[in-house]
Amino acid sequence: MIISSILSLRYNIPCRASQILNPSLNLLIKSSISSSGGSPTPAFHIPQDLSTIFEHLQLEPVIQNYICCPQCFFLNGFTESVTADQPHCQCHNDQNNHDPPCTQSLGKFIYSFEPHIQKTTSMKQEFIPTKHFIYQLFKNWLARFLQQAGIMEILYQHQQPQTPKGSPKCEIWDGLVWRRFTGTRNIHDAPFMSIRGAVAFSIYVDWFNAHGKSTRFSSIGPIMLICLNLPPSERLKPVNVYVAGIILGPKGPTALQLKYLLMPLIKDLKELWQGYHFLPTSTGPSGSFIRFAILMAIVDVVAMCNLTGLISH
Repeated sequence: MIISSILSLRYNIPCRASQILNPSLNLLIKSSISSSGGSPTPAFHIPQDLSTIFEHLQLEPVIQNYICCPQCFFLNGFTESVTADQPHCQCHNDQNNHDPPCTQSLGKFIYSFEPHIQKTTSMKQEFIPTKHFIYQLFKNWLARFLQQAGIMEILYQHQQPQTPKGSPKCEIWDGLVWRRFTGTRNIHDAPFMSIRGAVAFSIYVDWFNAHGKSTRFSSIGPIMLICLNLPPSERLKPVNVYVAGIILGPKGPTALQLKYLLMPLIKDLKELWQGYHFLPTSTGPSGSFIRFAILMAIVDVVAMCNLTGLISH
């Protein structure tokens, strides 16, 4: 299973190739055991489907599949929780937004028959939303991130870098404002980054044309977090970048609409700001107590207005 995972994730072999490789490995291993005089255990079996292998090795991200309103981007619960025959958006807009409530249709049900069961009792109902928003649970991602070998030592080493006085400032921690950040209104509190287990991230939101330089246009935008405790050379490696979700087009959300898409992430971040004990981490099975903060946003002017709520004049 590990061989199939490495070939898929590191060398990008297609899923069809793994469906040939895994049965071949099953046959090869069982033949080797039989030729040596042993007998393979009945439970020994390499799954044929690559997604089953990823799930068994806990390589799949933990996600929530939200129904996203195609008109106002309001998140109307999960796809599996829909019960209404004609589901419509439940957004009633902000108290400061004087637009009428959104009643946009969210999708439709499709019906199919289960095989090998009588048609009168085998009707299967499935809701197909017009637009999804897939959110990757941040706490689950952070738990895997903190289990990387040696990661806790790297996070602690880079918390308070010592910059020689008078030397050029070439990275974020060379600025005193970040190292003096307390996160409270009391300036006498200890700086956040001096606390054991403090982890700082930056948030990145931007939109681009999914069709590249084509005349067709469909705007999509990722929501990502990058760990600032890591050295600059390690921050943008795929294993260290958290992707909360991808905002689908064809048009991007307004500032009022973007907050709906950020709510699942904000819910996780509010809990982590108070602190959370992760078990285990790279330091051992007893784990570590982690406090989390977003220190900065990496965005252009338009995205900054939408993300921070600082609407342009």
